[in-house]
Amino acid sequence: MVKLSLGVETVKLLMAFLLEDCVGEYTCPRDEELRERWVTRIRPLRKDTQIQEDELYTVSEDAQLPPVSEGKEIPLLVWGRTAPVPKGYLAAHVDPKQDMERVTEQIQDAFAEFEDWYVSLLRSVSFGSGLEELLNATMNMTPNHIYVADMSFKVLAYMDRAYMGEMSATWRYQLAHGYLPVHVMKGMIESGEFAALNGFHIAQHFYSENFYVPFVTKNIFYKNRVQAHLFLVNMVKRPCARDRVVAQILGELLEQHFSLLSPYNLNRVNNNYEAFFNDVLSGTCADEDVIAKQLDLFNWGMNDLFGMAVIDVTNRDDGLRNAVIYEVESRTDWMCFLHGDDVVVLANVSRQEGDTERPMLKRLAEQYGLEICMGVPFRGFTQIGAQYRLMCQIRNLARQNADRQNSLYIETADYSLPYIVSRVRATPEMVALCAPQAHVLRMHDGENHTEFFETCYAYLLRDRNIVRTSAALHIHRNTLMYRLEKIDKLIGLDEMDDVRKIHLLMSLMVLRDENTRA
Repeated sequence: MVKLSLGVETVKLLMAFLLEDCVGEYTCPRDEELRERWVTRIRPLRKDTQIQEDELYTVSEDAQLPPVSEGKEIPLLVWGRTAPVPKGYLAAHVDPKQDMERVTEQIQDAFAEFEDWYVSLLRSVSFGSGLEELLNATMNMTPNHIYVADMSFKVLAYMDRAYMGEMSATWRYQLAHGYLPVHVMKGMIESGEFAALNGFHIAQHFYSENFYVPFVTKNIFYKNRVQAHLFLVNMVKRPCARDRVVAQILGELLEQHFSLLSPYNLNRVNNNYEAFFNDVLSGTCADEDVIAKQLDLFNWGMNDLFGMAVIDVTNRDDGLRNAVIYEVESRTDWMCFLHGDDVVVLANVSRQEGDTERPMLKRLAEQYGLEICMGVPFRGFTQIGAQYRLMCQIRNLARQNADRQNSLYIETADYSLPYIVSRVRATPEMVALCAPQAHVLRMHDGENHTEFFETCYAYLLRDRNIVRTSAALHIHRNTLMYRLEKIDKLIGLDEMDDVRKIHLLMSLMVLRDENTRA
């Protein structure tokens, strides 16, 4: 009798696997129910046996079987029995010509085989082996190929088997680009296969309409959510129960040692595009042909007009993050994904009419107390990385504005021009290009306690409108005219053409910052 105790868990084997590999011929009225049971060991059934639901028992001839508690069904291998099997047993009647001791020994050997493999995996984990090394260590357990993919079916790790690339165009595409071909993904979504795959807890065979070959899949869960898929592809050997056992045990190990997967930047919002968007944003995926094919999944074009908003969810729990994403995606056709501590919202605005985003984002900012930065539309999907960085920089600039009363920052003149000026200030050689007249005004104010610098700035900023400038400075019109005469004598303001006046305005903007003043 073999009982496999590995840590706090016990390795279970599928009855279908034991029946296929060890038993041979048998009959069972409820065959499928028996085959779907998972058991931890095999032992003889006697009158005094304390029956456990997760154990497999053997009995020969017409021995008396102990009663089974109501609602339980115990797997049983029966040799040469003529008496009916009582209620509560799932009995497989084995051909009496088969030797009971030999079959029992084969089943015990199967348990020992999987115990040795599992212990070797645990040992590999303890020595710091990576995910791909664990997959390669599984080669002796199945001739078929194993790989692990994230929620977008991007391949993370795989066994080093060259024949997969030779036999499968889908596999070749994934090896080259990381992503499932878009027509396969479309087919999976439309047929419901994508939703079905995400629902599996126990390893199952899947006869796909879109993957061309049957496979076994086991979802890897962490914190009650699917994090990745483990696939065992039936390219060499026909689908069999052994593959399900291998996938189940390996999948459970990856759940227990999730740190093996965490370095792969797995999807965090359970959608099929987060990894792709993140890879384009970070520059990991830069092949425009690949990007264009993946965008076809959403009917987006490479050179369409896109909108972006960045929502800061730093130190917010998963519940709030998911609530924000649900609010956006359930009410609009925008798409959300997590990037670091931000929810990034992307929309194809080529065919949208009017400003529909701003009211909703304002409501979200107020409802959840969020900081949201919204950009003006930009053209070209490959620009999302540059646009994201711009949003973050504008957000930082907005945070420095103590007068700001709300937390929805719009990339308009309110922040675009100040952002440009801030970038100039940060570059000493750019400050040196400021108009010399701006330095003259600043120096004159310092020596004579005048306010010519601010007066000139306000005047040029308001397009040289006397009424609006005097109102902004809270001075009389005559006072403004007097100052402008003095300014003109100092720097020749009236003699400047429009380009020079724009240069002077920009220079005044740069030099107004306290950190740049002498």
